[in-house]
Amino acid sequence: MSDIVAPERRRLSLDRLNLAHLVTGARAVLVLLASSLVLMSLLMSEGTEPARAWVLWALALPAWALDLVDGHLARRTGRTSRFGAHFDEETDALLILVLSVALAPLAPWALAIGLAHYAFLLLRLTGRRWRAPLPPRGSRKVIAATAGGILVWSVLPVIPPWLAQLAVGVGVVLIVWSFGRDLWWLSRPGGHTA
Repeated sequence: MSDIVAPERRRLSLDRLNLAHLVTGARAVLVLLASSLVLMSLLMSEGTEPARAWVLWALALPAWALDLVDGHLARRTGRTSRFGAHFDEETDALLILVLSVALAPLAPWALAIGLAHYAFLLLRLTGRRWRAPLPPRGSRKVIAATAGGILVWSVLPVIPPWLAQLAVGVGVVLIVWSFGRDLWWLSRPGGHTA
């Protein structure tokens, strides 16, 4: 019974919410709106028409750009938390997935960027070795933000298709390198202990 957390401790109380959480929440709303737009485009088999692509870009750009704000606010106000970090990470991952799905008709390899986070999470469920904590690396955040930026700018209708395809290819290389490095670190003998 001691392993069961009391319901009042499991709930996120309003006094723990802070400005950083609200910024991430606003980002999450933008990402959900973008998700709805992309899903509607897929269901209607219309792809992302220029008008919809502009709306998608208008939703994705602030969702991506505000990623620079929420973590900074949390650190500056001393209100960092595991919840806030996880909320931010999953908001980023969903934005990247949504944009990669929108770009898949133009650059199918974009899906590698969008699915990488979720594939890594699934792998971490398969065994103890894969669940070991990873050493802190600032490059993870930089690469994720860069890949997100590549996708945000690649959905912009004025970007030539060949340039979007090339940029997305660069994003795939960055993501594969980042996740590959973490997988290598977790898989090497003795390398998965902190």
